[in-house]
Amino acid sequence: MRKERTDAIDSSIMGFTEYCIKWIIRFLAVVVVIVIMFSAVDIIMLILSRMMRSSNYLISLEHIVDILGGFLTVLIAIEIYQNIVLYLKEDVIQVKAVLATAVIAVSRKVIIMDFSTSQPLSVIALSGIVLSVAVAYWLVRGDRRLIKTNSPKENEGDK
Repeated sequence: MRKERTDAIDSSIMGFTEYCIKWIIRFLAVVVVIVIMFSAVDIIMLILSRMMRSSNYLISLEHIVDILGGFLTVLIAIEIYQNIVLYLKEDVIQVKAVLATAVIAVSRKVIIMDFSTSQPLSVIALSGIVLSVAVAYWLVRGDRRLIKTNSPKENEGDK
């Protein structure tokens, strides 16, 4: 009898804590949407200010890299939001979606990194991260064939 009561208490505590966690995740989803909105406005302001500062309304290469970094930051935030939504819907962390977010984040770092002033060890570390994320995504994505080959026999079998 005592074990059943303890199990019931444990079950109710776990139910309550899971309920609280779900609401915290929902709150974080709203916060991420607010961050995305402010970031989008910030990018628009950045583009306009760079164009106004320029004498011929052209944007320099350095400014383009800054703007692309901002765009990719917003895309990363959107991917994080989508990961949160997937978690709320399916109650499972989607590793493939998380790795896709990591691919975008690493790509952003590669695009905005100034290789002329970067430490060689930082460049080597970044290349290791790029390789690791790429291999992890390749392993998770399901179809592991590197090259798709269509022999004539395969095409005849499709008819």
